[in-house]
Amino acid sequence: MIVDLNLTRCATDLDEVFHLAKGAGLDSKSSREVCCCWDMLQIWHDWIDSKFGRLKTLRHLSQPDDPPDIQLVFEARTIDFEHTRLQPYPLGGAEDVKHTEFPNLVTAVPALSKPPKNRAELLHSMFSVLDAPWANVGDELNVAAQSLVETLRNKMIRLPDGGIIGIVDETSYSHNDVQRLFEIAEHFVNSQNFSGFDRYTLIILNRPNHLQYRSALIVRGNKIETRGE
Repeated sequence: MIVDLNLTRCATDLDEVFHLAKGAGLDSKSSREVCCCWDMLQIWHDWIDSKFGRLKTLRHLSQPDDPPDIQLVFEARTIDFEHTRLQPYPLGGAEDVKHTEFPNLVTAVPALSKPPKNRAELLHSMFSVLDAPWANVGDELNVAAQSLVETLRNKMIRLPDGGIIGIVDETSYSHNDVQRLFEIAEHFVNSQNFSGFDRYTLIILNRPNHLQYRSALIVRGNKIETRGE
């Protein structure tokens, strides 16, 4: 399924982007992909414009027409865009449980480096903060880094001709954590093991709420750029 969207009038209104995508026939998951992509494009709009020109259309592709997730159609060229979340186990499962079963309760975030082995342990880690297993900050960051490497490799496979890889970070909960993740990403992108990354642009976005964000744009061989508010 291929859906072309003209979102230029939406500016930074992601609610409007979501409803336009839904109105065009996309499901909620695909509409959220469009929102995340558009969010990144708005944060880095001046860099995008200077690199690729004026964006005409955001084209969403879903089975059987993907990959990529999205194609950015500019006046002179089309750029493939892959979107994903950095959300290693058990974060995704905990998020699903919270939103489907306990939407009005405050829950803790399970440790990445000491993940629960079953549902009972998952619930215990979410609700029993005082006696839940504590994790070392360095160990948590190592798990996030390993997940980041796996994510980059998988997305490079899905985009063999290059493009933009957009990652929404769900592992970092403080400014320092986000900054360290950005630095780790920059190190990997510029390492010998990622020598083929010169055909890609990496954008990482951490958005704890609608008003705040931290984002990094990383191109192999260039100094990392970060933005936030």
